[in-house]
Amino acid sequence: MSAVKIEGIVLDSIDYDDFAKIVKVFSKQFGILSFFAPGVNKEGSKNKYSVQNLTCSEFEIFKARKDEKVSKLKTGRLIVDFYAIATNYNNYVFVSILVNLLTQLLPPGFKAVNIYYAFKTVLENMKAKRNGFLNYAIFLLYFIQNSEYRLRTNRCSRCKKTTNSYARFEYTDKTLVCVKCLWPGEKNNHHHLWKFLVVLMNLILPN
Repeated sequence: MSAVKIEGIVLDSIDYDDFAKIVKVFSKQFGILSFFAPGVNKEGSKNKYSVQNLTCSEFEIFKARKDEKVSKLKTGRLIVDFYAIATNYNNYVFVSILVNLLTQLLPPGFKAVNIYYAFKTVLENMKAKRNGFLNYAIFLLYFIQNSEYRLRTNRCSRCKKTTNSYARFEYTDKTLVCVKCLWPGEKNNHHHLWKFLVVLMNLILPN
């Protein structure tokens, strides 16, 4: 199997065995994919900087034939890191929400170059401390318009009522949950997220 080169933003990684990682990236060429990265936890690894969370890197991988399968890393080269985002708590929360949104709602193999560049621009702007909430909100709207994701949020998904205050947005179910229907242990989403979504729905959904 020949290796292919991709550009990708590292969304998440977990340690595997003694020195390896399983790395999940949002790639420009193939959308969301995961790859096995052997040896990257070794002190002398040339690839270790390229697989850190919130870095944009060029990877050479042996790509799995099926999108949902794990590929294998050959080499990685760091292009730019976005560590500075973590110095601003609000921006860090915004980016964490966007990472969860991308990993949960973009199916493996869904090629979304426009969404990739939009997300990369958001990271660049937040690194430069350019109005984090505005970038966050615009990306949510852009994502809804340019993905296969469809909102079903004109009422609480559990009690079916439209009159109660909304408290939680379920990414995977694409629905809002009202304050009276929260299950034990469930918490309100970050208030910026669900308030923005309510406003957004009023703008884009038919009455």
